[in-house]
Amino acid sequence: MRILLEQIMPAGLEITADLSDVWVVAAAISLRSTPGEPQLDPHGDEPPEAASVRLTLERLGDQVKVGGETAITLVRGCDRCGASVRICLEGPIDMHFNPPGDLIADSDHGLASDELDVGWHDGQAIDLCAVLTEQLSLWAPDVVRCGDPGVIQLKPDEPCTLPDGALEEGTSTRNPFAGLRLPE
Repeated sequence: MRILLEQIMPAGLEITADLSDVWVVAAAISLRSTPGEPQLDPHGDEPPEAASVRLTLERLGDQVKVGGETAITLVRGCDRCGASVRICLEGPIDMHFNPPGDLIADSDHGLASDELDVGWHDGQAIDLCAVLTEQLSLWAPDVVRCGDPGVIQLKPDEPCTLPDGALEEGTSTRNPFAGLRLPE
């Protein structure tokens, strides 16, 4: 869902969304896989179980401040055993979006901690699916495993172990760095 910058008044624009909004479902589904990777999650195409998004867009000149709260609950596969697990990603949103060519974008320096919540819009509109995808990606764990904090096994009686044959050696390729030695 794209919101034109001219629609965002200085007083702010309130947006609420849930599972009936396509952009919310698309943002949640994007958490399940990495583009270009094979799809291994048995729940890869399922929508989230629950979603609640409340955003406030405030325009400050050509910058947009996005605040609010969101909660997304979805079922996906454990990255270790493949069993179904439930994860909930929720919390406050506080992000700033600058126009293209902004001084922060053009500067050549390391980012300070107060600059880490800065993104860039295209100068004409802000894409709420991209905003939500970015925030959920920041909250999501790199690896989802049974028993990790915030991960709930749907069948807690089953052990979380690697599938049979996972440790067996498959086709191997010669390591091109095997002959390198560290200097003495």
